[in-house]
Amino acid sequence: MIGGCGSARDEWLGLASKRQPRVARGPNFHRIRDGRPGCATVNLRLAVPVPVFRVCAAALLSLFRGCVSCASFRLMCEHTVHHHLVEVAAGLSPALEAAIIRLGPLEYPRRDSHPFPHYLCRAISGQQISVKAAQSIWKRVEGSAGGAPLLDHFTPANIDVLRSCGLSGAKTKTIITIAETHRNVGLDTDELRALPVAERTARLTAIWGVGQWTADMMNMFYFGEPDIWPDGDVAARKALERLTSKRRKTVRSAERFKPYRSWLALYMWAHVDAPPDGQAVG
Repeated sequence: MIGGCGSARDEWLGLASKRQPRVARGPNFHRIRDGRPGCATVNLRLAVPVPVFRVCAAALLSLFRGCVSCASFRLMCEHTVHHHLVEVAAGLSPALEAAIIRLGPLEYPRRDSHPFPHYLCRAISGQQISVKAAQSIWKRVEGSAGGAPLLDHFTPANIDVLRSCGLSGAKTKTIITIAETHRNVGLDTDELRALPVAERTARLTAIWGVGQWTADMMNMFYFGEPDIWPDGDVAARKALERLTSKRRKTVRSAERFKPYRSWLALYMWAHVDAPPDGQAVG
């Protein structure tokens, strides 16, 4: 089974917060100013008590999943999440609180520009190798198709061709299995997006070579799920452990950050300046 431990860099997510909009917080509102070049200044005033603002957070994030192009709305979500994480961390560990404050609001990356089966195949092909090697291999894979649709190219008859592109035997088998699953059962993007996380995960991990770590990454970055804690990711788990306590299970610590455990993982990767332990997808 393809795992998630390697030296991947940079492509899953932009770890550093590229912008630091100014935020003014009072007892009854949050105000967010988008000061990026080329953007109009936007002030969003939520004239509701802070406790009500927190209760609405999960609903905001569910809307965020379908509104990723709305810059002002994204800003509001990012600051909402940051505020929530800081507040929870304060009751758990001063070191964790300080790390999250230092990083500031982070942008949640999305990687859903390709149909899901295509994205999953490329993600598998790039695991456990460097970004540069992954890009080179995938370029050769695309070239080997000779212009034919890639999923049609991923068949047992082309095993030797795919292996000659630099794919390992396990990755070749997994990619072919993904393509066959899509042809025979279906890995329709919209259908998968509509499923509950647990059911979607079960569908994915039933595919040979697709493990829990890969399913977690797909749920987080392709489907935009805000509440996934990838405990199988060594970098995220070790970072949280170091910032809290080695005696406390990281799953239990992460549980306190619901409904934003995916964001907690982003902060842990940013803290150690390391993306998830598998290869990125451009």
